[in-house]
Amino acid sequence: MSKATVSRMLSRMEQKNLVRRKGNAEDARFKWIIMTAYSRKMIPDLKKAEEQLECTVLDGFSKKDKDVLLSCIAKMEHNLLKSNK
Repeated sequence: MSKATVSRMLSRMEQKNLVRRKGNAEDARFKWIIMTAYSRKMIPDLKKAEEQLECTVLDGFSKKDKDVLLSCIAKMEHNLLKSNK
């Protein structure tokens, strides 16, 4: 993801009062991205929605199937991270 894309995404999140950027006194190139109180209040609802989605998506999968799927996803993530270096 490009810096411009990340910046636009953060700007939209700031406009929606989900995060705020805070400068770093020690290094002006560095910015902290901080969740707002408004976004922190959303966490329980987001966790509940995540659990419901996971149940829907994995319905009918055996434990073995889930383990294989998660292993494959982890390998794909590793490959993507490796290719971005």
